[in-house]
Amino acid sequence: MKKIINLILFILVFVSLVVAKDEFVILHWNDLHSHNVSWKPVKHNPKSHYVGGYAYVDAYLDSLMIVYPQALKIHAGDDFQGTPVCSMTKGRSQIEILNAVKPDVFVIGNHEFDYGWKNFQKMIPDAKFDIYGANVLDVKTKQPLLKDYKIYEINGKKIAIIGITTEELPGLTLSENLEGIKIAGQIETVKKIVEKLKKKNIHLIIAVTHIGIDEDKKLAEAIPELDLIVGGHSHTYLSRAKIIGNTHIVQAASYGRYIGEFKFSCDETKITDFDYKLIEVVSDKIKPSADVKKVVDKFENEVAEEMNVVIGTLKKDWIKGGVESNIGNWMTDVMKEKMNSDIAITNSGGIRKNLSAGDIKVRDIWEISPFSNTFVTFTIDGKQLQKLVEFMVENENISPQSGLKIVINGKKNKLLKLLVNGKKINPNKKYSIVTNNYMFDQSKKYFGFNPDNSVKTGLVDRYVFLDAVRKQKVIDSKVEGRVVIK
Repeated sequence: MKKIINLILFILVFVSLVVAKDEFVILHWNDLHSHNVSWKPVKHNPKSHYVGGYAYVDAYLDSLMIVYPQALKIHAGDDFQGTPVCSMTKGRSQIEILNAVKPDVFVIGNHEFDYGWKNFQKMIPDAKFDIYGANVLDVKTKQPLLKDYKIYEINGKKIAIIGITTEELPGLTLSENLEGIKIAGQIETVKKIVEKLKKKNIHLIIAVTHIGIDEDKKLAEAIPELDLIVGGHSHTYLSRAKIIGNTHIVQAASYGRYIGEFKFSCDETKITDFDYKLIEVVSDKIKPSADVKKVVDKFENEVAEEMNVVIGTLKKDWIKGGVESNIGNWMTDVMKEKMNSDIAITNSGGIRKNLSAGDIKVRDIWEISPFSNTFVTFTIDGKQLQKLVEFMVENENISPQSGLKIVINGKKNKLLKLLVNGKKINPNKKYSIVTNNYMFDQSKKYFGFNPDNSVKTGLVDRYVFLDAVRKQKVIDSKVEGRVVIK
């Protein structure tokens, strides 16, 4: 009987290989943000199951590689930043984990720069996988500091893969983190490489990008020679590939919850047919990869005792996003009280995760606020404050805040009414504002101008929030109508 079963298995494997010999497969993920252990999503999770975790992501990848042994494993960036182990090791944990996972392609994302380019550069020799970033240039030589492209020969076809990161990087990290490098334009860089590839008899061109879905669409429109864009950065859940001309665009949400499987056939110049799906990494449905688990556990065990301490209770789910959120209200209230300021403003992109009602652990605050940002205070008069809020409204970028009541004409993006702590704004009064050092560094982007006075407090936001949870014990923050859209 055993021989018969083995023969059947052999026949099935042989048949699958015969069927798949003219087939190409891309397995991809993006924006894992050091979510190395399984986690339970607050949204879109009716069964309340745990997902992701690198040992489980790798187990799914290994299973898929058995079926598709010639598949390419592609990571579209932002493995750094999001959990305590990454912050404490300045990304070293992620390099070691990725050495076990062994992606064929890894594109550098904006958060790989969060501990500084020089920090990342020191770890490159230790990486046992290829790191791409065609538009990351040496500021002096203007030459790429990372791999720009590679040509694979699979099933008799030449497939070129280009790696590119976001040209908006200078606005996405502290300026000091980019010392020694220049970021070239993403479209112009890819165009130059495509022109080179045209002379090499390439059958297909794939761009692996960390630029976001909207920029991926622009890239596809500007460079129709691209056959496939494997994207990251915007954390976009794409259950179906977007097609612009002959270019297919895919992305797999974030935090290791999904692996994308893009299976396709092609002729000499284009993709002829394809099948695409997102595979959810449900951690109780597979045994974790032992080698990856060993690395993950090594780092997690070093911080577990400190991070798993319960310090408070959350009455209602904290849900980030939107023009106002209960978690954004709580964080800015804490900032305002700590600094005894009139107003507190933080950036919504700095609030990194939702949290289910129940216990609040030290780890949760680290993961909500992982950047080690520090508080900066500055003072402006009422006229400047009016312009600041008008700028946020007109640019549809209202940040979480405390101390303001903002009423907006939603159709025209116009400010209708502004109150400061319940009172009409006084154009001549001086108002104190607390924000974080990232927002202050990017004041032109967030406020429309650069304040000419500031005090760098050195207070790390995360530790202030931890102290606030310990003090309050039970938290029941709400959406209060701080922003009203008419």
